[in-house]
Amino acid sequence: MKFTYIISFILLNSVAFATFTGSDNFNDNTLNTGIWGHAPATDLVETNTHLEYIATASSNEQWDNISWKHGEGGSYTSDWSVSVDLHLSGFNNSTWTNKLISLKLLTFNSADRGDEFSIGFEIYAEDDSGTLERGQSIAGMIATDGNFENAAEIWTNYTGTDVTVKLDYTASNTLLQAYYDTGSGFNVLTNFDASAWGMINSNKFNVELSISNWDLDITSGQVYFDNFSALGTNSSPLIQVGIQKAVEIGWNSISGRSYQVEYSTALKPKNWIKLGDLVIGNGTTNYIFDSIRTDSKRFYRVLLTD
Repeated sequence: MKFTYIISFILLNSVAFATFTGSDNFNDNTLNTGIWGHAPATDLVETNTHLEYIATASSNEQWDNISWKHGEGGSYTSDWSVSVDLHLSGFNNSTWTNKLISLKLLTFNSADRGDEFSIGFEIYAEDDSGTLERGQSIAGMIATDGNFENAAEIWTNYTGTDVTVKLDYTASNTLLQAYYDTGSGFNVLTNFDASAWGMINSNKFNVELSISNWDLDITSGQVYFDNFSALGTNSSPLIQVGIQKAVEIGWNSISGRSYQVEYSTALKPKNWIKLGDLVIGNGTTNYIFDSIRTDSKRFYRVLLTD
């Protein structure tokens, strides 16, 4: 009788995570379509080590955006964070009427595009109900069910050219928070309880970089994104992969005869334990596997039963 012992794959509790973690510093002059989706992104161009926006003025509002990892967004049930640098320069809104340029980092409910939370950097001159308002600010917006006209807006005046913005999500209290950093550390601009959107565990938060342009010529170097970063997991179920220790037991067999494999954790046991059902001999060598995840050692024997 021949016994063959093979120990295989001794690696315990390996875990594979579905993730949207990653980054892009936009420095190779080619937009990585493996991690960014266009929608439509016709005027966003990766050049001069930035993601630049270049456009010709139009009387209609122009917009452009790209989505992180083609919409594989942040999980509703796990923490995540995204950040990006925003740049606006070379503008003088003192002579503008109904013009605007806005850069935004935004997230929205995958089940309802109208549920949006964002933080951005904008320069504007808008005639609102007969009153012309001009300004430059870091602005946040919270919209529900596509009601953008009545969306909550929060802003702080800022006259610089560069700001880093960040969106954080904390799953334990379903809280979205918007931060900005003008060079001295992050400050909270606003927050929102995402449970108000009626999200369920299978929903996710899609992430986009977005541009709005009202009637402005934009040349290279004036408007760009830089240094995008994402940390966290997406909403795909986590796949738990467990690889355990096992043995393969092999013996010479007679065709048609019945064999019973037994095992014990002691060399001279009072009782042997049957391992599976009877095995019919194949005339050469029969094999069976046994997982030994629960025992540090096992002994085996093979009995001819007929």
